[in-house]
Amino acid sequence: MLVRLHTTQPVSLSHVAVTLEVNISKGIRLHLLGNTHSSLRESKQRVYTVLKRNKWHWPGQRTTLNFLPLDFQKIGGHYDLPMALGILCASQQLPVHRLGQYIILGQLGLDGSISPSQDMYNALVLAKQTNKKGVVTNFSRATYHHLRRLFPEMELCQVSTLYEATAFFANGTLPSIIPPLAVNSEDKTLIKGSCFSDVSGQQPLKKALEIAAAGGHHLMMIGPPGVGKTMLASRLGSILPPINPFQTHPIRAMFSSNEEHECIAALSGIRRVELIDRNLTKRELFGSMSNEHIKAWLMEEDDHRKSEYPTGQLSKKVGVFYRSSGGVLFLDEFSSYPIKVVDQLLQQMDHHLVQVILAMNPCPCGNFNHPQKACRCSASALNNYRKKLTAACKDRLDMTIYTQYELWTDELQEASSEIKSRVKKAWKSQMERQGRQNAQLSTAALEGVCRMKKSSWRYFHQECAGQKLSIRAQQSLLALSRTLADLKGDKSVNNSHIKSALGLRLNDRSSMSPLEEARETNSEQRIKVNLGGGIELNA
Repeated sequence: MLVRLHTTQPVSLSHVAVTLEVNISKGIRLHLLGNTHSSLRESKQRVYTVLKRNKWHWPGQRTTLNFLPLDFQKIGGHYDLPMALGILCASQQLPVHRLGQYIILGQLGLDGSISPSQDMYNALVLAKQTNKKGVVTNFSRATYHHLRRLFPEMELCQVSTLYEATAFFANGTLPSIIPPLAVNSEDKTLIKGSCFSDVSGQQPLKKALEIAAAGGHHLMMIGPPGVGKTMLASRLGSILPPINPFQTHPIRAMFSSNEEHECIAALSGIRRVELIDRNLTKRELFGSMSNEHIKAWLMEEDDHRKSEYPTGQLSKKVGVFYRSSGGVLFLDEFSSYPIKVVDQLLQQMDHHLVQVILAMNPCPCGNFNHPQKACRCSASALNNYRKKLTAACKDRLDMTIYTQYELWTDELQEASSEIKSRVKKAWKSQMERQGRQNAQLSTAALEGVCRMKKSSWRYFHQECAGQKLSIRAQQSLLALSRTLADLKGDKSVNNSHIKSALGLRLNDRSSMSPLEEARETNSEQRIKVNLGGGIELNA
């Protein structure tokens, strides 16, 4: 008797449908066909042992298992359960009327238990695309209820043993629904980070991070060691809005097979914050998969539903940059990165799939413009250090913030929850208006959503011409101005928003030579830039 059932092959960043044909005829032995990996020979032995231990009859005839399609290799222990059920149905020990309606997968233990399956988000996406009723497997308890919420129309058939799986296909009965896991406060802290109120002072830098979070802007923080750059970056997760709707599917698909806390965060729409405190190589940062393929897939330009990627790509790693998709990548000590890595990073920053926040010292010794310590760097050293922040890099940075040491203050610090409420309000207005954050918009789209008067456009173009801003910098300035307006609840961008955005972009003292800067190290003079809302930034 010939039966057909459906399973999947995890490949790259998705799942591909696999049809398993099982036929029992005259002859002997069990034969595996269809471009199968050697691991399926182990599956054959497990299935035989489990069926015999559970008092099922092993057909003493020629049993042929054919995996379709043939153009990619089938690998993995998740074929155990479909192989066992296929043999039982083909030998007429189980009815077949439900068999073709579900995607089946699961790895068997010799006692008949089914190991919890990973990457179930992608399996459910495939089941929905192929018009199946649902998925039969042992779901992870941590992700089961998140998946039920995301796929309310699908049947998540939870089976933890072969006995439960056979009972379902025989009479449709399933064990009781898995109770949800309680999420304690420690789990929330691990996902969202600590509170901004833990850091005393640094109000301008906190305000800049709020603006960056609201609009998805790239940010450079420049300041001496120990000033609080990394501390505040590590708390950025506590004020970030949810993942943008158009990015939710690729991000959930990417993290579906990761560790439970990463998978839950992606399924819940929580943005990822990747903190890097050491120099990464180009391979560590971008991985070994094609940047163009990943970028197109993350931007929903690649038809991943129909693509069949080679199984060999499973062993390849997605770099830190793309693992931060939809979230934030923080790179400390940016000035020490090799030029080849920086060039690749700048190319990817244009797409705003990842929000990049950089940090560096003001000079090699870190004491430049320090109120108490003298800078030990020569003018040539300062000049060489400044050259590391190239014009191409400045062009892609929406904000550049200089910060200094601040004395401890007993003033009540604003909590992350208060900042997040403003960020989320601004984010919601962007999602309702354009479906993505301001930093992700094209120049043409920004011109439409800024709703500026002629006088404001005139002021904008005059400032851009006076500052000799490139086309990319003008686009960044428009996006930043729109975010400042959103945070204030203004429907249109005006001159004050543009002026504040200019201050945030051009806060780099670029008109001063290193020798002139060195002479002003002990001076009380400070450049003040208005961030909007009465906040001034000491540069």
